Parts: sequence; structure tokens; C-alpha cells
Amino acid sequence: MLSRTMLCCLVLLCTTATVQAITIKNVTYTTKSAGTVVFDHGYHLKQASINNNCKACHSAIFDMKKRSHSTMAEMDNGKSCGSCHNGSKAFHVKECVRCHKAKEVTIAVKGAGNVQFSHKTHTARNSCNDCHTAIFGLNKHKKPVTMTEMEKGKSCGTCHDGKMAFPVTANCAECHKM
Repeated sequence: MLSRTMLCCLVLLCTTATVQAITIKNVTYTTKSAGTVVFDHGYHLKQASINNNCKACHSAIFDMKKRSHSTMAEMDNGKSCGSCHNGSKAFHVKECVRCHKAKEVTIAVKGAGNVQFSHKTHTARNSCNDCHTAIFGLNKHKKPVTMTEMEKGKSCGTCHDGKMAFPVTANCAECHKM
């Protein structure tokens, strides 16, 4: 039969050995002009540099009390996600579509059928920055340009000039779907 002291020690030992479970959730960030980003905690915790250590990021990189968000420019300079996603520890933050899910875009053109723009096709050949911010900016509600303006090198005509890519005047059905 166990003495009262041994029973207390056994209960204490079992209590301290109990592990508390932490619920790990994905976090979805909504940006002003670049869609949503889903941060996968489970994936990141498995990385050798983190090794299931939440403190590797919280609060070393992310201040959980302030809950502030960093801009892409700040991340490019090593803040927030950019402290690891710098091209040496992990892929660079400039690889936009690794986090930002690019959508296929349909642009309604009065009298000429819709234009189907494929981010997938274009990001296979170019970086996001080749077009955003250099040509289009990050504003997704920018006024469309005319075909004449494209022929002069505006908008899609920057690349679709017959040298870098097929010219905007080559085959209307290449872009316009009737």
C-alpha cells in the first residue's frame, strides 16, 4: 500500500509530465492590392531552422502584442518574413507567387470580346515585378489602354512588340476570346 507522501509524489510527477497541446492554425492575411496570403504554421514549424520552436519567430521576428504587418519593401529589407525569405535561408520574398496566389484575369473589352490574361503563363517566364510595378503598378483597377496605345508600347505592348513576345497586332484571337 502506498503511503500518503508517495501518493502525493506520484500525483505531482504525473501532473508535471502532462504536455499541453497547442492548436496550430494557418493564418490568412488579406493585402490591399495583392490578394490573400496563407501562412502555414505546420509547414514552417517542420523546417530545420525552426525545429518546432515557436520562439524562433514569436516574438523574435513577429511582435505578437502589436500585431503589425510589414510592407513588401520592409520584408525585402529583412523585416518580418524577409528575415528568413532572403534568398539564402529560404526563397526570396520577390518570388511573389510562392505566397500570393495569382488569379487568372478576364478583362471585358466592349465590342472586342473578353481578354483572358493568364498569370500562370506570364509568371513562368517573368517575375511579378517585371509587370508590377514597372508597367501596371499594384493598382488592379487601372484604366485599360487602347490597342493604339499598346502598339506604341504601353501596357501589354511593352513586351508584346514582336521582339520579346508576339505583337499585339498579330492575331486578335490570341488574347480576345469571342
